[in-house]
Amino acid sequence: MKKLRWAILALSVVLCVVIFFSWDKIASSKNNESVENNAIGSETYVSGENYFESARYSRDQVRSETVSALNEILNNEKTEAETRSAAEKDIASYVKASELESKIESLVKAKGFSDCVAFVGEDNVSIVVENVLSSEDAAKIIDIAIGETGFPSSVVKIIELDSESEETSAENSQKD
Repeated sequence: MKKLRWAILALSVVLCVVIFFSWDKIASSKNNESVENNAIGSETYVSGENYFESARYSRDQVRSETVSALNEILNNEKTEAETRSAAEKDIASYVKASELESKIESLVKAKGFSDCVAFVGEDNVSIVVENVLSSEDAAKIIDIAIGETGFPSSVVKIIELDSESEETSAENSQKD
């Protein structure tokens, strides 16, 4: 039974690693997207087409695979009660994260942003928005994230999708 506990622990670690590396994959998709650090510190510029659909798909795919693996552990007759409880707890946390992400995305869109995608972790939240933000816009988004998650503002990260940088880059390469 200790093997099952180790399996759940390993699965949790793998999930964290997959999410970490998936985030990098999403930020630099096949269209040669760029990520630049912004001087503000809580904002990052990202560019690329179909980012939001790709990010949601990737996020949901990883989560679905993880929940499926946890369900296999739950459905195994040899699983100990303690291990089963841990798997149920993990599934519940993924469901809660999905609900929070959906609420945050809906509320941010209700504030006038054309699209966004939220990523809720155990102790942080990242929100990608399409529009370039003013300080007031960033404050609105941070307030939404704090209100929905209860996290402090220091762990809320806003990332701006910069669709113009790709066009500017293409124009500059044509001039050369």
